[in-house]
Amino acid sequence: MRDKRKLLIVLCLTVALVFSFSSCGKKSEDSASSAGKAVTFSGELVNALADKIVVKSSDDMLEFVTNDDTAYDLGDEVELTVGDMVNVEYHEDGSDKVADHVTVTKAVDMKHYFSGTVNDINDDDVTVDGKNLTVHFLKDKDTEVKGKLTKGDEVKVEYTGDISKHPYAEVIEVTKEKEEPEKHTLDGNVAELENKTVLVSIQSAKAYRFNIADSTKITGKADNLKVGYDVEVTYTGDIDRVPDAITIEVMSTADSAVKEISGTVDSVKDGSFILKTKTSSYSFATDSSTKYTGEKIKAGRLATVSYVGKLGNDERAVGVYTVIPKKDDSSKNKDKEKGKKKKEPMPDPKPKPQPKPKPSPKPVVDPKITTKGSIVTVDNKNLKIQDDNDNAITLKIDKNSKIASGYIPAEGDIVKVIYNKNKMLLIEIQLIERPVDPDDPDNPDNPDDPNNQGDDQSNQ
Repeated sequence: MRDKRKLLIVLCLTVALVFSFSSCGKKSEDSASSAGKAVTFSGELVNALADKIVVKSSDDMLEFVTNDDTAYDLGDEVELTVGDMVNVEYHEDGSDKVADHVTVTKAVDMKHYFSGTVNDINDDDVTVDGKNLTVHFLKDKDTEVKGKLTKGDEVKVEYTGDISKHPYAEVIEVTKEKEEPEKHTLDGNVAELENKTVLVSIQSAKAYRFNIADSTKITGKADNLKVGYDVEVTYTGDIDRVPDAITIEVMSTADSAVKEISGTVDSVKDGSFILKTKTSSYSFATDSSTKYTGEKIKAGRLATVSYVGKLGNDERAVGVYTVIPKKDDSSKNKDKEKGKKKKEPMPDPKPKPQPKPKPSPKPVVDPKITTKGSIVTVDNKNLKIQDDNDNAITLKIDKNSKIASGYIPAEGDIVKVIYNKNKMLLIEIQLIERPVDPDDPDNPDNPDDPNNQGDDQSNQ
């Protein structure tokens, strides 16, 4: 009898243990495993999509189907957040576990971090460009900003919410302030003004061109520019690529006129030459912007030089007009007269009027320039190209501008242009090469072209 009682106790303990183990997965059933019966499963939310959620317990992980009939008890949360502890009441429908009721038992405050560069700032939001993603963060007076937040700064954002649905920025930390480009200055003399650019000549026999942008400030002794003004230009970037002038300070307004002087070329060197007159010799600097007309400049030839500034300061020659002097035959005539009796000239009763000296010829400058480059922008009034020397050239287009028949200029085209340098006006444009558009139906490499059947079909 005692042995039977022991067996009964052992059986009871076995049943209790089986019941206990059936509850260990945090899953309870109203009855064994009847289809359609309500079942509860508890655990951590590890994924939440539009039509399903995934919950993981200490010893199991289940996927539940959600639909319009699924009820939610989220407490203070606006939406389910990965990491929340939840209870899921569900029923089985075939192989699916359908969630009937989802209750958040413990909400988790999930904070995330995003790093990038500030693209835009407003009172209620900030846009940050990451490596592969641009995020629009909401912010308010409670958002903590560490550092002086400006456009272009590199930042680290601590945020909550879905990164694809305007998350809220709790902390914005400036990790690296925007680097301001280094400013440079150049002192020189205004040698040329045209098409919102200024050419500044300096003592080192060079001249550099600057864009006069809408933001360029002209200060100093004048609020506008004229040829001959001494100026100081502040700029950033590469001086050889026509940078924008930040400020142009007029230091002096003297010697504003272009002057001319004539004489004989005494010597020519790379970047300079010496002009000899009856009274003195003067050195002039030259560079790529010096305009030459007439004959090639050479020692012994006559030249008229146009310049700005004062002689004796190695001024830059704006223009040089050169001619070959006429040969002097007086020595040959003297040889012929040797041995002949020299006749005394009869006195002239009336002195002949001396001819007035002819004025020195002025430089003749051909304003037509021909160059080749790639179209950067184009509209019905302006054309901007980048030439082979990486110079940006902006030309005006008017009714007289000649465009090759059937050609419509477009960005990226390689073209040949003829333009008036004085007016920066397009005279003629011709297409040299147009880049191949991979999406063009006429492109033989376009896979959508019905005529492009591929190698496999051509071999059939």
